[in-house]
Amino acid sequence: MTAFLCKQLCGNRVNIRRSEEERNARREWYRTLPIDQKQRIRERSIAWYHGLSEEERQRVNDRSQIYFKNLPKEKKLEYSERRKQKYREKNKAKIEERKKKLRRRLEMLPKTLRMRHKEDKQLEKLFIRQDHILHRPEIEQLLRLYHFIGRVKPKQKKEKCPQLTKTERELHKRLKSIRKQNQKRLDKLNQAKEVISQISKILYSDNEILVSTLKIFSIYIENSNCHEELLCVVAASFYLACRQEGVLCPLIDISSAIQVEMKRINRTVRLIQQKHSIPFGPISVRKLVAKYCKEMKLPQDVEELAKELTNKLLCFVYSREWNPQMITAIAIFMATITYDIYVDASEISTVTKIPALSIEEKYRELSPYLNELLMDAIKQEPIEL
Repeated sequence: MTAFLCKQLCGNRVNIRRSEEERNARREWYRTLPIDQKQRIRERSIAWYHGLSEEERQRVNDRSQIYFKNLPKEKKLEYSERRKQKYREKNKAKIEERKKKLRRRLEMLPKTLRMRHKEDKQLEKLFIRQDHILHRPEIEQLLRLYHFIGRVKPKQKKEKCPQLTKTERELHKRLKSIRKQNQKRLDKLNQAKEVISQISKILYSDNEILVSTLKIFSIYIENSNCHEELLCVVAASFYLACRQEGVLCPLIDISSAIQVEMKRINRTVRLIQQKHSIPFGPISVRKLVAKYCKEMKLPQDVEELAKELTNKLLCFVYSREWNPQMITAIAIFMATITYDIYVDASEISTVTKIPALSIEEKYRELSPYLNELLMDAIKQEPIEL
């Protein structure tokens, strides 16, 4: 309509049909005019249009629509781009206000609706992982259903669910089951993190062990139907992580920390080891001896003698069935006695977490073999007792 009115004001009447060259020349002339003159022409055209009757207005509109339809696609795109640019230039403030309102709405909305493009990728991976039978169109249907169901508008009535086909209903049920399974897994992982933090406060606080426990726990939950209690699975994964890192942590200490029976933990350890053969790292007894001696602030000579005694006790037939922690505790006790350093068995038990009575009993059992062990262990000068 505006193009038609501009033509009419420039001298081109309705009944007169001019060539395209003349029209283009008049348009270029109109573009070269100053802004004030263009504004006057627009005001006159608007006044002229309002002065027309309803029939004349309809004729003008019909002719302008016909003129616009007969134009080629390139010119139509040019007109549309010009209109968009004019609208943006005029209504900059309104557009900025709308953007601010949209940002506020996005901040009020949950993360699932805010980050939809990322969620689509995650859901596609999840569907492909859960069901290898699904094809691309089925995944797209699932995503549409997910966004339709998950959409919640504040202070508005809920939209009615569309009439779905049988395949879409089956996909909808499958999607619900997948979402429930994922929610259960997330809840279990959060509970497991709390339990692991309790264990780390009592027993160990190494970050590597905590990370490996979470990995083992997540692998066991994803690849098997976990019918055991959560505490048992966490305790078993913590024990396996300690063994994987080469750290000794007896099941008695874990059971006392979590207050769960040792038999149940041992059973879950065997189940996890059968399904997922987790490799155990080599237990370095020398590192344990050095760690305990540093905590007790013993001299270096005692530490070296205790290391040599542990190697001899590991090869000794009488002590093959013992726990490595027990062997380290007895070796430190024997080394302190040989160097005439007074260290009570209760002090060693606080560090090694082995009862003092068991250390004293094992020392009495090994008393007839002390000379052989000490003669092989001590290589340099003999020690005066």
